[in-house]
Amino acid sequence: MQSQFNRKTSKKASAKRSTLTVRPKSIDDVIKVIQHPKRFPSPVRPVGSDSGSTRINRVHNGTIIDMTSMNRIIKQTDTTVTVQAGVRLHDLSKHLAEDNKELVGTVDLPNRTVGGAVCSGILATSLPDDPDHLSSSVVSIIIVSPTGEKVEITEDHKRYMHLFRLSYGLTGIICHLTLRIRPIRSYQVNTTKLVLSELAEVVPDLSEVPVGIKMHIMPFRNRAWVELRRACDEPRPIRNLPWKIKEWARSSAVPKFVDTVNKAFSVSGIKDPLIDGITEVTQKLFVGNFADYGNNAQELSGKFATLRKKSGRKVYCSWAFREEDFGNVLRQLRSFSMNHYRDQGFRCDLPAVAFRMKKNQDAILSPAFESQVYVLKFESTAARGWDDFLIELAEFAQSHNGIPLFNQTRGLTTEGVAQAFGLRLKAFRNARQKLDPDGRMLNQFFSEYMS
Repeated sequence: MQSQFNRKTSKKASAKRSTLTVRPKSIDDVIKVIQHPKRFPSPVRPVGSDSGSTRINRVHNGTIIDMTSMNRIIKQTDTTVTVQAGVRLHDLSKHLAEDNKELVGTVDLPNRTVGGAVCSGILATSLPDDPDHLSSSVVSIIIVSPTGEKVEITEDHKRYMHLFRLSYGLTGIICHLTLRIRPIRSYQVNTTKLVLSELAEVVPDLSEVPVGIKMHIMPFRNRAWVELRRACDEPRPIRNLPWKIKEWARSSAVPKFVDTVNKAFSVSGIKDPLIDGITEVTQKLFVGNFADYGNNAQELSGKFATLRKKSGRKVYCSWAFREEDFGNVLRQLRSFSMNHYRDQGFRCDLPAVAFRMKKNQDAILSPAFESQVYVLKFESTAARGWDDFLIELAEFAQSHNGIPLFNQTRGLTTEGVAQAFGLRLKAFRNARQKLDPDGRMLNQFFSEYMS
């Protein structure tokens, strides 16, 4: 275990405020960390791909448990697969595809770990009868509790399963998971272009339509591409090359191009039309009906859908909006974006992306617990002005009853979090305190909302 430790000290911090990083390879290694608070000081936070955009896993003078070395696929049956929490989703997807199997559900970042995707907020374009959150397909989990006990939770323990899904590592460290799998299932993709006012009018009509929905929104061009996915009755041949090109264009080529243009040109009258033009061409050519059929296995195999620097620098922030509020959000999104640009000189230089998430009560902190929601993700390669934009974005979102995802939403206030989750936040907070009376898993970020 000793060889798995790394000590990292911030340049601005003294040695007394160092952070210890541990890379366990087994449940026993995790138990040793939790049971020795003097050697491994609190707070203790588990980390997977570390793709979140908030301080969810930051600690001062505490311990980071890097779960990525716990990456074994343990067992597979005809209907389930059991893995360690650090397995990457794209690796698991490729493994299952060899047996013509896939996960029940998908995510927007295939490089995430399975454990991270289950215990924190994700974005996905799921089929009508699939769960919108991967955690809903979990059959059982093995966790190490905040007191260092190994505990197995199954679907029979419904109350506890609801607590540990989307628990953000606050109720224990997920080490093993068993998830449902199925034969690879095809879906058909159709895309329609609308102006934002038209899209706002259509949102209520989409309420009961049995499709998966993903939107690519360009506020400054007043346009949106709405992607609809319908399950196929029969398997369809999937063309791998179009999916790879589509993913490469949206997730790698465009961010790199936009980043290059921002560095090369300082005059907004030159760079903005250039960025918008190439982005819109990309949407037309590659994000539309370029790939007409797909499946979860194909989408999760992607290597370009990442927020890492090798794919171009991107920052992002997501807010969920109840379906009844989302039409009004779309109506005001263009003026909000343009007004902020006029006053502050900052604009998101990549299209926003929206995902519809069906009502889901499988987790206490589900953003779609009370109703169907749309999760709207803002992305940009420009860092200067981003933090100020997030403050105004939070005000805009909360004025439209926005619901945060703790790992993806910046600019949160305690009042806004309490407003979004209501009594469920209190119930989660009380349950968490019983499981973790000494605050072993509670870092400064979560103490603002969970203490």
